[in-house]
Amino acid sequence: MNIQVFYDSGRVDEFDVDRFTLPQPFDGNNMLTNFEVRFDNLDTESLWLQAHFYDIRAEYRQDVQADTTPVARRMRGWRFLLVDKTEISHVSKIVVNKEMVAWRVGEDLINGIKFRAQELACFNNDTASSINSKAVAVHDYLANTDPILAANEDELCQMFGYTRRAYEQVLLAEGCQPTEVKKPEQQGAKESAEQAPAECEEVEDDEGSWLESLSNVDEADEPDDDVWDDDYDDYDDEENTR
Repeated sequence: MNIQVFYDSGRVDEFDVDRFTLPQPFDGNNMLTNFEVRFDNLDTESLWLQAHFYDIRAEYRQDVQADTTPVARRMRGWRFLLVDKTEISHVSKIVVNKEMVAWRVGEDLINGIKFRAQELACFNNDTASSINSKAVAVHDYLANTDPILAANEDELCQMFGYTRRAYEQVLLAEGCQPTEVKKPEQQGAKESAEQAPAECEEVEDDEGSWLESLSNVDEADEPDDDVWDDDYDDYDDEENTR
């Protein structure tokens, strides 16, 4: 197991449990090591790594029947401090085996394990389907292939590994899926298309009004023939008298 802790200062702590100082961290009877990253207690405690071991001894075979497999005993090992509680507020993210299990959003450290579980179960998009939606599809497929099986909901659900109660929870969860919302750019494009004819009509109306007003101006400015002739005659008489 490899654990990386990233801090907001740029510091990175890496813990690699595959490389112990000693080739055998526990006694020679250890056959299996159990690691626990206590991320579940991060809200109230420091971040700890606990390592336990399964002990095998000859006496564990005593009083065991010949056809029965003896049971190894899990023994408590050691506890290792990874992040002190006073430093939790400076942690940016935590990565375990190359998977981000915690990240900071503002002042809060998000539990990525819980988030990933819900995302896997519930989230749908154009390229991925949730486990819940797949369960509904498998259920309906099996029901359509065998009408007799479809009449027995308990047996039908067991066919794909669910209980009836679990499948009912899936149906409730799928009923909460948000309705598809049009993307903003699509809505904007549609609105622009709808508004375009109206704008053209307004332009045409304006142009018509402009032409109409222009003709009115021309008519208003056009001089009256009688008045113009009188003025011209007066001007002509004055020239002759000189």
